[in-house]
Amino acid sequence: MNASQLGRLLEHRITGRFAPYKDRIEIIEETSLTQAYGTCCFGIDHFIRFGTKQIHVQEKWEATAPKLRDLRHFVVASNALQDKLPLLEQPLRIFLSKRRINAPESLFVLEASKTENLAEFDNIEAAAEELFQRCCRHFGLEPLSLSPEDVAALESADLEIAAVPRHPLQDLISEELQNFSQKIPQMLEQLYSRVDPDTLSPLQDYISNSNLGAIIAFFKTKRDTPTGYDVWLSLLREIRPIQVKMEQVNTETGHRIYPKSRIGPPALYPTEEEIAATKLRMTSRGQRWRRRALVTVIKQESDGDN
Repeated sequence: MNASQLGRLLEHRITGRFAPYKDRIEIIEETSLTQAYGTCCFGIDHFIRFGTKQIHVQEKWEATAPKLRDLRHFVVASNALQDKLPLLEQPLRIFLSKRRINAPESLFVLEASKTENLAEFDNIEAAAEELFQRCCRHFGLEPLSLSPEDVAALESADLEIAAVPRHPLQDLISEELQNFSQKIPQMLEQLYSRVDPDTLSPLQDYISNSNLGAIIAFFKTKRDTPTGYDVWLSLLREIRPIQVKMEQVNTETGHRIYPKSRIGPPALYPTEEEIAATKLRMTSRGQRWRRRALVTVIKQESDGDN
């Protein structure tokens, strides 16, 4: 199986392993989580709750150790979600990975954020089982076994995931995402005059995970200036064709190969007249803000002289 299939298989296995407690433990996967709490939750693959206790999980099934940016992104998302759930206890953070986190900077972030790294697994089943056991200990529950019906349902879904053929457009999408990633720093320079690594890293992570929705959400907050609007249009021109191809793959395979590709319907691009009118409106608004600020400064200086 390819990396995308392995990732979906791990996500499915983890969710399915909690079947014995499906009426007592709430478990939400990333796509549903972001729909409920917003794009700040991108980076949390599973939210697991029992009573007032909660667990946030990030999963990386790769041949190499997780990168520092992946870990930082997860911690930021976890903190953002916790801010939205003040009635729950502080979360147990778990970074589940095929290979152990070992870089000094990453180990420092693990310790500072009180994040546990469950790692060094030979197969996905062992990883899902270890996570389930750790969650049960945290919740004070007995780790119940799966029923024969639950096992059969898991195995059937595994076969379905493994049987999905690689769509011919997937290689083209990967190439277009790689080309798009090289344009992100220039877009940020237009907005900020310099590229902040802490801003760039999450965006690169979104691209590597085909998470177009998070990229759109980030730039959408920056578009309310003439410069930001230019960047927004540039982003749409780059990202819409990729999103259309992703949805075509999802439709033709009958599976969500790209589960985070939905960013709304590919609406018609604004006309040149609409663009010009929007820029004029933004410029006029900016001039009003500057006039108000100037009047305020003059008034403060006048009051000071008196």
